[in-house]
Amino acid sequence: MKTKLNVFIGDYAGVKPEDMEKQPPRSFIFSASEQFNSWTKVGTADVEVEFSNGETMAAEKLASLKSQLKEERADAQMRVNAIEDKIAQLLAITNEVAA
Repeated sequence: MKTKLNVFIGDYAGVKPEDMEKQPPRSFIFSASEQFNSWTKVGTADVEVEFSNGETMAAEKLASLKSQLKEERADAQMRVNAIEDKIAQLLAITNEVAA
């Protein structure tokens, strides 16, 4: 599929107009939208998209979900650790011997 996308760069990229073409593609956001948050439109790009087959798409989705699950588990463990720390602090206070 061929399409034309708008090209945006972040306001804080600090790139001079004459240096724009030297920037790596990862410096930009490509979007069909005419505006992209507070990013500045700097041009357009003709792109050709090669879609993966269904099996590859499913594998990519599975990898994405596994990554999301790993992040959720880590976040949940941090919350559990914080609660356990509070419990330990309260137990330490109640077990202190008065001097």
